[in-house]
Amino acid sequence: MKRGLPLSIGAVVLVCLTGALGGCSSNSSEPSSAPSIEVSSDLEVAQPEATVSSGAATYVVAQDVQDTYYKAICIGPGTKLGMGGTFDDATKTCTDPSGTKTTQAQGLAALLSSTPDEMRSSTQFMVVQVGKPVTGCPTADEYNTVADLTITNECVENAMKAMSVFMTSK
Repeated sequence: MKRGLPLSIGAVVLVCLTGALGGCSSNSSEPSSAPSIEVSSDLEVAQPEATVSSGAATYVVAQDVQDTYYKAICIGPGTKLGMGGTFDDATKTCTDPSGTKTTQAQGLAALLSSTPDEMRSSTQFMVVQVGKPVTGCPTADEYNTVADLTITNECVENAMKAMSVFMTSK
């Protein structure tokens, strides 16, 4: 999954950093005027690369497991590395303590479209965090000793279930 700014915004930032646009920086004490940027109509708007609902996800997890997991992570306490937020069931939106709102689709898109190496790290974190074996997943020791682990949908789903229980337990 590519990370970073869309090319059109990144190009403007790069031009500003090199000082090629007037108004980005000035060596004089005179205030600079706002830059004038024209955008042609043939530019493409960057689209999200993967969403949970688009079918683009690498890992397939039942919707009820996704729902339970995201809500548990949202409302889970910071001491368990949860967000300590509030969850709106109607909109499937988490509001963290600072007021930032994140939809479930946004929150899970990156996880479920992870590369195999990223998912290995994510499930390893979940297995270690819950502190007991997770059906279908490598053991905590195997994550550290076996080089060519394959993380299956079963492991991902069971790790998410285990984290949901862990986050909501007292």
